[in-house]
Order: sequence, then structure tokens, then C-alpha cells
Amino acid sequence: MSVLDRVRIETAVQRYDLALDLYGVAGPARRGLRRELRTNLREAAGDGGVRPALAAIGSPEQLARESAEAVSNPTRPAWSQGLAWALVAVFLYWLLSLWSTFAFMDGVLASGASHDVTGGITLLPGTEVSVQHDATGVMGGLVMRGPFWLTALVLFLLVLTIAGRLWRPLRRSASEHAG
Repeated sequence: MSVLDRVRIETAVQRYDLALDLYGVAGPARRGLRRELRTNLREAAGDGGVRPALAAIGSPEQLARESAEAVSNPTRPAWSQGLAWALVAVFLYWLLSLWSTFAFMDGVLASGASHDVTGGITLLPGTEVSVQHDATGVMGGLVMRGPFWLTALVLFLLVLTIAGRLWRPLRRSASEHAG
């Protein structure tokens, strides 16, 4: 089996694993399912080639959905999904801060001020924008202090909790204690 064939098989296995994680399959079960898929693909590739073997399983995501129905744990948090959404939320928060900085700088340029202008951005606590405009050019800076980072951390944790459904194990504990 060529290196490219091994890469194709491993790519399919990793896509399968990620989808299993998103469907709530725990680590030990995912390891077993990954091992089984990898073994089956290698055996099928030995019989008829890698492309037909991969075509036979179809979409790794669909296969993961079908496999997850049998072994998923509905009380398991979706860590990967929560982390992905939390990172997107923090990225958008930082993007908003950069966009606001450029809007502030544009306002200073439009005003025609020829001295240093410093100010904060109301929607982004803990930020301070400084702009210097003169005949030779424009210079700007953005300072992010504690409240900005605290807001980013709270946003990260909030989105992680909601998107990852981190309360799921608590529901199981409560139902076990009630019964």
C-alpha cells in the first residue's frame, strides 16, 4: 500500500472520529470504532484498492451518524463542538475590536484633527484607541486592558458551556439521585 493510500485511509478515519465526537461518542468507544474502520478499510484496500474501499463506506460522517446511534451517550458534553463555537465567538469579538478601531481612526481622519486623539470604545470595555494624524501620515494604536480580556474569557466560557452542553452530566446525576 502506497503512502498516498495510507493518507487517504487515515483521512477518512479522522473525519469519522471527529464526526463521532460531535455525535457524543465517548473516547474509549471512538477508539474501538476507529480501529475497526481502519482495519476494515485496509483489508478492503488489499482486496480491491483504496478508492473502492472508501467508496464502499460512503461518507465518513454518515457512517459516524449510524455508528453513534448505537453507542452514543446523550449525557456526554459535546466538547469539540463547544470549543469550536467558543473559538469562533472570541475570534468575532476580536474582529469587532479591530473593526471598531478602524472606525475610530476613520472618524479622527474625517474630523481633520491634527493632534493626538485618544478614546475608548463603549461596546468593548477595556479598550483604548490612540490616533495621531498630521501632514506626514497617520499612526494608530489599540490597547486592550483587563476588562477586555475578562469579557473575552467570559464570552469564551459562556459559549463553550452553551454550545458544548456542559450541563448534561449534571442532569444524569440529578436523575440518578431522584430514582
